Amino acid sequence: MKSSLTPQQLQWLGLSALGILVAGAINWFGLSTLGEAQNEALAFADRLGKPGLGAILQRPEGASGVRREVEQLKQMIREIESVRAERIAPWEQATLTMSGDGKDWSTDPGKWKDELIARQNRYLKRSAEEPENRRVILANEFYLGLEAYRQKSPSPQETPELAMQLMIASRLVEILMESRKARENYPTLCRLKSLSGPSARAEKNPESSTEPNRSLPLVFDLELEVSPEVLVEFVRNISQNSVPLLVRSLEVRNEQQTFPTRSEIRKGLEGEDRAEAIRQNETLKKRLLLVLAGKEKLEVKISVEFVPWKNPVTISPTTPAT
Repeated sequence: MKSSLTPQQLQWLGLSALGILVAGAINWFGLSTLGEAQNEALAFADRLGKPGLGAILQRPEGASGVRREVEQLKQMIREIESVRAERIAPWEQATLTMSGDGKDWSTDPGKWKDELIARQNRYLKRSAEEPENRRVILANEFYLGLEAYRQKSPSPQETPELAMQLMIASRLVEILMESRKARENYPTLCRLKSLSGPSARAEKNPESSTEPNRSLPLVFDLELEVSPEVLVEFVRNISQNSVPLLVRSLEVRNEQQTFPTRSEIRKGLEGEDRAEAIRQNETLKKRLLLVLAGKEKLEVKISVEFVPWKNPVTISPTTPAT
């Protein structure tokens, strides 16, 4: 954390810290011998080469001023701790939650494999049961980006890292399914074409794989077919999630590339066969309205990353893991 204290404030902080020594001396000698204790403390400060301490002892407000400044110092420390709790504690908590902290499947390879299959089945069932205008169509052989473990269990060394990958992949699927509830003027099919994480990339490029390191970013790539409304909701929900996820890159291609040209519309209005002209005109109108109304289907590639807190405090999670 970069310090924002001025040189004068730093000097005050140092003097206040020295004042703690004075307060201790006062308590030890007693108020009845304050004058004698003050003289001895001044001599002691001179021997230590701490003239600033002598300046504190000679101030008119004496011990009461020292006590006041010590209390101010304590208050400053409390405020620093409060800022830390506000900024860092949620990150630590999210890391614990995403690690499956306290869950036996997060360290046991066989139980981890069971958890992967259970989550896969849960999302496939949920997809099948949702009405079409709220359904996220999942890719064939969907395994939350952990397809390499369809037929095998991980090693004990791999399991903790894969537990975090499974949790983050699950969170992204949950966010997409929730985002599918966004209101669409013209509902468009929502399809999760692929989801891949660090293990999938390591499987494709073994030479680039490294030893597990939870302080590194965990990057997940998704390919989607969605409406503009659902995409906007998906990005918004990622940014507002309790787990600090970051959209790293976003590539969007609109299936509808062009509007009907004026000449196409004119041909539809000026054809010799009036019935054919009317038919062509209605077709062109529909094409134009589909684009203007936002029914166009978007082909999306999006990368989302999570950077775990390197050494989260070992506390029990207060938010339920999903």
